[in-house]
Amino acid sequence: MSSQPPARTTRLRYAQTAMVMLVILVVCAIPFAYGVGWWGLLVFIPIALAFYLLRRVGADITADEVVIRGPFYTRRVPRTEIAGLAVEGDRHVALLRTDGSTIALPTARPRDLSRLREILFADSEQSPA
Repeated sequence: MSSQPPARTTRLRYAQTAMVMLVILVVCAIPFAYGVGWWGLLVFIPIALAFYLLRRVGADITADEVVIRGPFYTRRVPRTEIAGLAVEGDRHVALLRTDGSTIALPTARPRDLSRLREILFADSEQSPA
């Protein structure tokens, strides 16, 4: 019985240093929230939403599939449906599907193309010996 090693997962998320700004925002909002009373707690709703978005939005990429996570959705794209990668508007990377459609990778940038290509298309680039 041979077991395959687990697929390596690459996670593309927003930089964790963005959390520092949220912490500073919370510290600055505490005096305001305290001064306004219980209604001041509403100030923390957008901060909590921003924290949720920074942690959730992104893509999990393995050799078998790409899982794209948006604010309120998750989309799985099997490797067999991926024809290539494209750069949209000089800033955003998208998956080209075999049916001709594209799906944007929310946190991927052109600098990530070589790493994405290595993970997704490593098998197709090997030549027979």
